[in-house]
Amino acid sequence: MLTVQALRDMMPITKKGITYLNTGWDSPSPRPVLDAIKAWLDYEAEEGPTSPPVMETKQKRLGEVRAALASLLNATADEVAFMENTTEGVNVILNGFPWQKGDELLTTNLEHGSGIIPAYLGQKYHGFTTKIVNLTPQDDAATILKKFEAGFTPKTKLVSVSHIMFTTGLVIPLKELCTLAHSKGAYVLADAAQSYGHLVLDLRDANVDFFAFPGHKWLLGPDGTGGLYIRKDLIPMIFPAKSTYPAMASFDYAGHFTPKTDVIRKFELTTRSTANYLGMEAAIKVQKDFGIKAVYDRILELSDYTKRRLSDIPGTVLNCPTSRERSCGLVSFAIRGVDPDHIFQQLWQRGRVVARTVHGPDGLRMATHIFNTTEELDRALDIISDLAREAKK
Repeated sequence: MLTVQALRDMMPITKKGITYLNTGWDSPSPRPVLDAIKAWLDYEAEEGPTSPPVMETKQKRLGEVRAALASLLNATADEVAFMENTTEGVNVILNGFPWQKGDELLTTNLEHGSGIIPAYLGQKYHGFTTKIVNLTPQDDAATILKKFEAGFTPKTKLVSVSHIMFTTGLVIPLKELCTLAHSKGAYVLADAAQSYGHLVLDLRDANVDFFAFPGHKWLLGPDGTGGLYIRKDLIPMIFPAKSTYPAMASFDYAGHFTPKTDVIRKFELTTRSTANYLGMEAAIKVQKDFGIKAVYDRILELSDYTKRRLSDIPGTVLNCPTSRERSCGLVSFAIRGVDPDHIFQQLWQRGRVVARTVHGPDGLRMATHIFNTTEELDRALDIISDLAREAKK
């Protein structure tokens, strides 16, 4: 079992005096990830990227990567397509769904732009209507489901929702939402930008239809990696809006074309960074060595600690859930009378703390991950306490 200290020893950033609290945007990677990327790049450079031995090895290794991605989902490899990020997967579903004019898409007021913008653009090209469910950070599971239920109509065909809201850290009861949506004749697309590599996931048990996820956030993998899960029986239903060779069974230049409709690879294009995907596989191995549930437990422990300390600082307001059931490693807060940009800048200038600002509600967001320590959190929280005290003078 990998320990916190052993993981920190693998991460170059921990030697730099930087407190990194922004894995909800992009993460530093541990040494095994970097080594896996470099080893493949060296191999291609020495042997040639299209030489027969390299091509054979590439296909074998990418098959292993696909299986590794699926293993964190309780899915099968033939249900997971390679994507460059979560956004690409969301776009594949929104633009490939069999929309009819007048259909409705149900989403929320807390979505990332990568979810709501494709929805708004999709209205123009596909003829559906986007309806918004208004959630708050303190909504419990029953309230969330009640609000969604009120939004359904016979025209609702798809729910597009973040599994974890990026601004507030609100965790959606995904299994129950899928049950509700299916009872209404609708499907569910989950944006897992904040949950893959963070929560313990079982898509089979939750009966999720579509699930788009990244490699570069909580998984601690490299940029430009991710995936899209589509439940196997639904693959034929989704049209590949972008396509190439994997989407065809046969073709000629006389007009003959036979598509492949039931294979997950129809959503993939051609050349991608094998090195980066091997880095993503290495990140999965690191996480499994730590323990999937242990990852979530450690994240929550640090998140709870941060919230308790913030609650004791006069002038701070928590913009994230306070119940453990709906909580995760994203901690959002504001200081009354202080611009979030000022908090962000002062954290870096005074303590080399990396966080980020968010909007709606406006504030600062810190992401607690397994490689963080309470000492690092105290460094950030002491600065926040000073800023709150200065704001009262």
